[in-house]
Amino acid sequence: MKNSLGIVVVIITALIYVSDQRGIENAVRKLFGRDAQSSGFAFELRNQTKEVGLHHIHEAAKLDKRFENVEPYVAAVGASIAAVDLDGSGWYDLFLTTSNVGGLNRYYRNNRDGTFTDVAKDLGIADLNRPFPAWRSVFTDYDRDGLKDLFLFSYCPRVFKNSGRQGFKEVFDHGLQCGVFYGGLNALEVNRSGALSFIVSPYLMENLFAPKTTKIFPNNFSGESNGRPALFYQNLGNGRFVEQSKKFGFT
Repeated sequence: MKNSLGIVVVIITALIYVSDQRGIENAVRKLFGRDAQSSGFAFELRNQTKEVGLHHIHEAAKLDKRFENVEPYVAAVGASIAAVDLDGSGWYDLFLTTSNVGGLNRYYRNNRDGTFTDVAKDLGIADLNRPFPAWRSVFTDYDRDGLKDLFLFSYCPRVFKNSGRQGFKEVFDHGLQCGVFYGGLNALEVNRSGALSFIVSPYLMENLFAPKTTKIFPNNFSGESNGRPALFYQNLGNGRFVEQSKKFGFT
């Protein structure tokens, strides 16, 4: 323990007394005894996006013209990415959404050789951004059949059941409510039911494409009083969810 503390003190002291890049590089060499490469550190990061086959570019939503002056800010939270191992192989694929109405999502299957291939169209989850674009995505086995299903949260949440080789099929009558642009979400199990429920945080409560009012922002960014508490959707275990926020203390 004392030796570890001593090492930390030496590292901090060394970094305090060097003020330029070359000084930091020399400190790293002396402390760790490693030959610095071009960057001077023990590792180097390179942008390999195109080389591995990832070509997706997220597009922001085009909102009602009355939000034009604040559109970049309001639409900035729409980008979403999910890493998922659909077939249980231990190799993770990537699902990326776009916020452009009519735009295409991408599902990049891991080729297990350092590259990816977009198969979103084959899986039936590419052209999903109408009438509302997706803002958040999550894969979870909500019906406990061993296959991970897809949830897209936007102004109207959508659920797509994993049908194996037949791809994803949209299911309705799931109980997730329209009327909220969701800013964040988490899946969790309650009461040891084995079924995953959702806790979601509302971002904005108005339809940003056809608003009834433009008064959508918090009245105070540090202590708002016109917002809405988190929502809790309990998984009933039969393919349906029910909003139980008050029951579980989210009021």
